[in-house]
Formats: sequence, structure tokens, C-alpha cells
Amino acid sequence: MRQMQPQAWQREPFRQALAPFSSRILHFIESAIQSVRKMIMFREVILAKPSVISDKFRSDIKTAILAGIIVMLGRAIIAAGLITAIPEMLGTRQVQAKVVTRQSGYATSVDKSLAPLNNNLQIIGDDDQDRQVKLFLTYNFGSIPEYAKISRARLSFKCTLKGDISGFGDLSVHRVAFDDYSEGIFDSFPVDNMTNNIRARIFLVGNAPILSGCNADQTIDFSNEALAQIVESQKGDGKINLVVYFEDKSILANQQADGIQIDTLPQLDVSYTR
Repeated sequence: MRQMQPQAWQREPFRQALAPFSSRILHFIESAIQSVRKMIMFREVILAKPSVISDKFRSDIKTAILAGIIVMLGRAIIAAGLITAIPEMLGTRQVQAKVVTRQSGYATSVDKSLAPLNNNLQIIGDDDQDRQVKLFLTYNFGSIPEYAKISRARLSFKCTLKGDISGFGDLSVHRVAFDDYSEGIFDSFPVDNMTNNIRARIFLVGNAPILSGCNADQTIDFSNEALAQIVESQKGDGKINLVVYFEDKSILANQQADGIQIDTLPQLDVSYTR
């Protein structure tokens, strides 16, 4: 199995990971500013009185204010988890998993016909014979070290709306188990006793991102903890089998294709920490 070199860690995942910490720090900084303001007001009241204040006393007040700000910022950083999170993020690597084309393609219901994955990408949904169509994808990410921890997995693609998907179930990604791309693949869903998060799903609830982004040249993303757990469970095998489909056997009986045409080959990006 050819090993892929990890790609350079990118700025955008770091910015997204840092965002919640930044909001916490801003909250603490605001509290610190309020405390400093109270100290200054107190100092002005004291200075307004006809009393003699030594330079040393004034210096002590300034030192106390500065120390208070440092302590508050330190607590903010600890509370936000930046002390441990920043080294972890700096140690993040990213791999773009490679599609195994001989084990990827479209499968339809009824006659279980197959269409290989090639430049003539088809529709996920139903076809002009009102057969449900699913896209099966096998990815190879064998360059991830065994001791690494999967921190993020993202499946992304661009698409075009075809026909009517208003009555379809949610577009979903599901892990499946199969050894080859064959006639039985359409029904190759896991059974209840299969383990390692094999039944985890990722939904685009109500298909809102599809409806708004498919015809706008926007990238559709699947990315959440469940998908990362699925990749984690298969890390030792170095590959994963996924199905992209509309749930609930979504078919519109109108003798025309309805669904989404995948315009770019779905890309699987995996981030991990060592």
C-alpha cells in the first residue's frame, strides 16, 4: 500500500479550533477591564482628598493593578484550555485520503445495477426509472500512524440539484462493510451486532445546505465527531468504506432523475494528532 505524506497543517482548522477559546478570553478580559476601572475610580477618589500620597504608594497601586490583570489573563488562558490546546493544535497533521476507484461507484435498487466511479458522475437519489441510487466510496488513508488520534474528518464535494428532493430523507453518510464493489453492494449495510461505531451517521438535517449550496458552487461539508470516530475505528485497516445516500429509500415516482449530481469527487480530509 503506497504511503501518502501528511500535508502541512493549515491555518483555517486552527482558526476554527481557536474561536471558542477566544470568546472565553474576551469575556475574562472584559471582567478584568471592569475591575481595573473600579480600581482607577477608587484611586481618583483617594487622590481627590487633601492628603499626601508617597510615590512609593502610587507605585504599589500601579503594581497591584498590573498584577491583577496578569492573574486574570492567566486564569482566562487556563480556563479556556489554551495551555494544553495550543501545543496539540501545533502538532496536528492532515491527510487527504485517496479514493480506491475499483471499490467505488454507484449502485441502484431493484436490479442492483452498477455504475463505476469515473468522470461521468451520476445522481444520488433516484434515476429516470425511479430506482434509488447510492454512492459507495472506499478511501485509503494508510499513512496515519497507528498511535495517532483522529481529531477531525471532513467529507466535502460540490453538487448540482436535479429534479425534486423535497420529499427525500436527509442526505447521509454511513459506514458500510464490503470487500468488493459488486451486485450485492446496494444492501451492504451493517447489522446490529457490528461494533466500532460502524452505524454512526452524519445527517444534513432537512437538506438545507444542499438546497442552498448545490447550485451556488459552494462546497458541501460533512464534518462532526461521529465521522471522526468512524475513521478512528478503521485507522488500523488504513481504509474505510462509506455510502452517501438519501435516507428512507427516497424515490419520487415521476420517471425522471431526482437528487444531486456530484460535480467533484468527494474528498475525505483527515486531521490527527501525534
